[in-house]
Amino acid sequence: GITLVDHLHLTHFRVANLLSRSLRVALSGENPLRRLMSIFTFGSIFVNIQAMHVLLGPNQMLHRATPFKNFAKLSHKVPEALTDITEMPCIKALMDDDEWEGLHPRVQATPYFADGRLLFRPIKRLSKSGS
Repeated sequence: GITLVDHLHLTHFRVANLLSRSLRVALSGENPLRRLMSIFTFGSIFVNIQAMHVLLGPNQMLHRATPFKNFAKLSHKVPEALTDITEMPCIKALMDDDEWEGLHPRVQATPYFADGRLLFRPIKRLSKSGS
């Protein structure tokens, strides 16, 4: 379940595709926020298309390597099993000051949270500026 739900579906298909598409739809190519975020979305669409062909087609690697008979049912169940990414505690702590303060100092000092917080603050300011 970890590879299918967390990595493949959440990371690639949900977050990367949504962010890539949202940036392309909402912001022009010259927009500084779109340019900044392209660091994190570069190659996402290409990788996801390749993953769909290699992993998700009928009788492909994912089908042969997992015990699921009906991938159509599974593709409906997986999104239902996922919570909204902004409601996940690890993301809320990056976005919300009160959540951040509620974290143990040792947790705040881990690379994910320390670097994520440093990265999130300027992105939040930039997005609020309307640029």
